Amino acid sequence: MLYAFGGALQFLGLLSQTTSNLFIAANLLFFIAFEKALRINIAELFLLLSLALLLALGVVNGSGATAIAVYAYYFSCLGLSLYSAKLFANHPPFDINRAFLIIRIILMIQIPVLVLQIVYADAIAAASRVPLIPLDVASGTFFLKSDSSLAFTALLAACAAYLLKIRNRQSMLVISITIAFLTSSKASQATAVAVFIFLNWHELVLSRKFGRVVTLLAGAACSSVILIVYFYFLKEIGDGVLAELEHAYENRFAHETASRFAVLGEALFGDPNLFGRGLLTYHNPIDRSWLYYSGHSLFYSLFIDLGIIGVAVFIVGICVFTGKSIQSKLFIFIFLFVFFIFSFFNFSLSDISFLFPYFLFIYLAKKGNHAGS
Repeated sequence: MLYAFGGALQFLGLLSQTTSNLFIAANLLFFIAFEKALRINIAELFLLLSLALLLALGVVNGSGATAIAVYAYYFSCLGLSLYSAKLFANHPPFDINRAFLIIRIILMIQIPVLVLQIVYADAIAAASRVPLIPLDVASGTFFLKSDSSLAFTALLAACAAYLLKIRNRQSMLVISITIAFLTSSKASQATAVAVFIFLNWHELVLSRKFGRVVTLLAGAACSSVILIVYFYFLKEIGDGVLAELEHAYENRFAHETASRFAVLGEALFGDPNLFGRGLLTYHNPIDRSWLYYSGHSLFYSLFIDLGIIGVAVFIVGICVFTGKSIQSKLFIFIFLFVFFIFSFFNFSLSDISFLFPYFLFIYLAKKGNHAGS
């Protein structure tokens, strides 16, 4: 219901973003409590232990009790999403093709809703009980200001449909790309183009007899072109990018005018940051304070709060879990690509609207190569 009415509930002022997330987490916990328990496998245990290690790292680097509690809540959102998705996918009467029919209907509903939100953005923003600018209106029926979550969830659905060879998977891809380009999320639009290329390459080339040979040859040709272009053009461009990142780092405390990539500049040009400065240093949602504003990003928060070690632990945990859960190497790459792009531009740890479908589609892929094609 919150996927279908989450935005409306916020629009009317009945639920805030935080209370919405807490309500979802409580429902997932309720669902888990009344379902038959399933064993935790090695991949899941590895991911959960990596989260526990991050909390321990927060204790070591001097984080306060409140900050540790907030991160424990973040990690519990991921854990609840993971386990409830596993229970849902393993429910006895669960039919994968029927599930994707429902998913397709939900996504198709988003398109006319998005069109209306774009056309009447000013009026909707003015009438909202939650502070809202017209740019943030186009979120479909998802939570307000969550256009990125909507778009990336749609892209995950398309990836899973191709992985499982679901009937009408091409229409799912078209619907997902349409949603991405109707939202205001530039990251999702660029990701949609990449996903379109990956999935069609898999369908039209890799599935053929000499697909892998063609892919290797195409990869070698592209690598050669990139190397040639680099030596003639890209080195100068790369130097310009580094100069821009250094400038972004030097002006990171410029508040609203700070660069979106200031944290990347700090990673390259700042002091070494192995273990972080303490949890909630980059962004504290309780008092709504920022070390400096460079946009919401999971990796920005992890880097500032827990250092390079924290970022590495989290990446390894997600990669191992996804790699052990999906059989196809290409789809391991695609799922991780979507997850990391989303996480670079959003704080994904507490975004259950994205985490639940990520884990659900992985568990469906693990369960289901029995779906009809």
